Amino acid sequence: MNCSLCSRRSVVELNYYGQRLCRKHFNGLFERRVRKTIRTSRMFHSTDRIVVGLSGGKDSAVMLHILNDLFGKNPRMELIPVTIDEGIEAVKGRLKQTKALCKMIGLEQRVYSLKDAVGFTVDEAMGRMKDGAGACTYCGVLRRRVLNDVARGLSADKVAIGHNLDDEIQSAFMNFVRGDLDRIARLGPIVGVMRNERLVSRVKPLRDVLESEVLLYAKLNDIPFSSFKCPYAGDSFRTTVKRILNELDVRHPGSKFQMLQSTDQLVSLMKERVLAKGDTIRSCLVCGEPTSQEKCKTCIILEKVRV
Repeated sequence: MNCSLCSRRSVVELNYYGQRLCRKHFNGLFERRVRKTIRTSRMFHSTDRIVVGLSGGKDSAVMLHILNDLFGKNPRMELIPVTIDEGIEAVKGRLKQTKALCKMIGLEQRVYSLKDAVGFTVDEAMGRMKDGAGACTYCGVLRRRVLNDVARGLSADKVAIGHNLDDEIQSAFMNFVRGDLDRIARLGPIVGVMRNERLVSRVKPLRDVLESEVLLYAKLNDIPFSSFKCPYAGDSFRTTVKRILNELDVRHPGSKFQMLQSTDQLVSLMKERVLAKGDTIRSCLVCGEPTSQEKCKTCIILEKVRV
């Protein structure tokens, strides 16, 4: 079938959009959405030093590729690809893809070991944990801490993370089910409600594009990425939610975009609620890092693993 906008062969049919698009017009649509997210949220400034969280998967690879196209020639801006090696043996091969991508676009990759930072790998932690919580709970918290520490040490202005539209609505749905409405306030293209000098601002350039379209963009543009799947993800709450939302969107095309709009409205309301409560960012009693509780989640995890 031909593209709805020209005579070229189509590469995708967007049911929610009512069009088939060729490579050129799909790339244009995808890139316009990312640029709009960056522009409307005032995500970056012209002199920013940006740490780009590069896991090796399609999302972070596409994000780095697009940010490099947008800002790579600006001598006043700097992109620093940073990879956190969690020590998950089954996905070790993805580091080859991150190296290939950074070599292709001419950026120096920096790799940091989770074990060097906290004393153990995710594989080792899962062998010690007795509370039944999934690996994603620990891995996510520890990776965020290490990435923030690295970004702060590099005097970065922003940390760019590869969360896509699916990730955003999954997070909103999960927090809604758990009744953790205040956490919904932290969602959005720029993460968080209140600022703290020890927290480097996290941003999501891909937040308005579908996961399936990130994958297609990566393939169409020959962007190196790893398709290795984490062995611990199968039983996670997020995986279950992802399956539910995917089925909903298949039955009712466009549902994910509608959920994102609803999420944005809820985020706005919850930010007002959090600010009205007058809560402040506290300092962890153990490590002194920012937290909403007496002890930060990182220290709670470290205590459990090191027992």
